[in-house]
Amino acid sequence: MNNAKFLKIISSFLVSVSLGGCAIGFDHTLFMTKSNVGVDIDTKAPTAEISIARRELVIAPAFEKGQTPPVLAGFRTGNRLLFGFDVSSVFAGGNAALMLSDPYNIKDNSELCLQVKPEGKLHLGPIELARFSLPTTGEIRPFVFGTDTTFGLKVAWSGMTAQFPDSLKIGFNRKELALAPVFGSDKGTQNCPYLVGMPPFLASIEMTSETATPQTFDLAYRQSFSTGSAAVELARDPDIKKLILSRLDRVPEKGTSDHDENSKCIEEWLYADATKETERREKINTWWKGQDHTDKSWPLLIRTKEHAAKREQFIKDMKIDTNNCKGV
Repeated sequence: MNNAKFLKIISSFLVSVSLGGCAIGFDHTLFMTKSNVGVDIDTKAPTAEISIARRELVIAPAFEKGQTPPVLAGFRTGNRLLFGFDVSSVFAGGNAALMLSDPYNIKDNSELCLQVKPEGKLHLGPIELARFSLPTTGEIRPFVFGTDTTFGLKVAWSGMTAQFPDSLKIGFNRKELALAPVFGSDKGTQNCPYLVGMPPFLASIEMTSETATPQTFDLAYRQSFSTGSAAVELARDPDIKKLILSRLDRVPEKGTSDHDENSKCIEEWLYADATKETERREKINTWWKGQDHTDKSWPLLIRTKEHAAKREQFIKDMKIDTNNCKGV
């Protein structure tokens, strides 16, 4: 699929869903990817690829302070022969995406905190064409989520090209798409009056191969597809997390998982006030870097056995009252 065809498909899709009352970028998030490892030849529009190709797109509403519903996608191939014998992919949104991106599961609630109820406005120059509000309690919106995977050889005919096929695919080819509604709720707290969230979804695939001898070839194939609470639970799976975390730009620091009273206290302090969360997260990061660690490894402070003493020191340095960890 070349860029022109990719954009054409996106444009057609946007028109169709707009006519159906869906406002992408206002009350819906569109998230899609396409991966190819191998040969992809198509006559509609003319495409000829012998490559490793990856295309990703997300159109999502952006709220105050630049907040957007979380989405996450990762792709890896260890194959050097362009036939997709060693590939893996993860495609997630909502709480499932948040949990996958957080190696220590410090926070598993992806709801965004807003001070006022948002309203989207579509303008053509100075002319206002439409207004969009988020669905709330009692409203129903469709949720579209799907994948299409080909591994091996696929030849397709439409009957429009006589005896010749319309498309030929050899190797690994995968498409993923989600059109997820974004919901709003005024059941927040004093510090967070309005909440915004998106349904969780998760799709993953892993194919590994091993050739012990010229006569033996083993192929392992595993694929998952889930939404709602099932997606969140699947995101807790260490093997699923491994698929994405090993592809992110993580530091090599490691530790033994542990969660003591000081861990709970730091978490309470961090998440007690949504308006101060960014500031407090930065305080942790700055303090941690001052202890000769990198800025991406600060979750180790909260969740590892090796840094129990440093947790205690952090609480002292931040003057956190362990009898009232939420602080001021």
